[in-house]
Amino acid sequence: MSRSDISSQSGLLLHACCLTNLVASEYLDEILEILPPVSISQDMYWQEPLFFDDHPEAPSKERIRITPDRFPKMLSLLPLPPGLLGEVIDLAVVLGGDCEGYTAALALHHRWAVGMDTPKTIALFEHHASALPIISTPALIKYWMECASPSAQKVTQAIKNISARARYLPQRTHPLSSWWKSYLNP
Repeated sequence: MSRSDISSQSGLLLHACCLTNLVASEYLDEILEILPPVSISQDMYWQEPLFFDDHPEAPSKERIRITPDRFPKMLSLLPLPPGLLGEVIDLAVVLGGDCEGYTAALALHHRWAVGMDTPKTIALFEHHASALPIISTPALIKYWMECASPSAQKVTQAIKNISARARYLPQRTHPLSSWWKSYLNP
């Protein structure tokens, strides 16, 4: 997705995998500042706690804590509107999980793009919810780089943090895979 495609979105709903990656970057505040209005599903977040590895050598996981008061102007917790639960259940069955069902139902309801990285889930969304634009973590990081002009060192650190803490690396077939790897191995 290009820079103009991201800026033209009226809203962005982050799936758990993408939220995990952005938090792991340690630059979530700066990234959120340049994006269209960003939300996460209130129901999804409270039902499924998110974790990432604090240190690659450590066997323990650190819980990702996102509270409504931490990012009040940049990240909102989006409740499920009345009457949408049936659609969530239907989508959860087709898409393979509650988190995916909530994300798809809310994004379709609001006609927002979805921040998502899991290839299998993206394929299911493209098949069953094709009206939703999908925006990946690499596209969001590149958009942040183009709009906010952080230093190359900061972009490199964000990508390395995502790789180490969230264990994320775009697939070789991802359009930004080479760009991403150029920051991992400068």
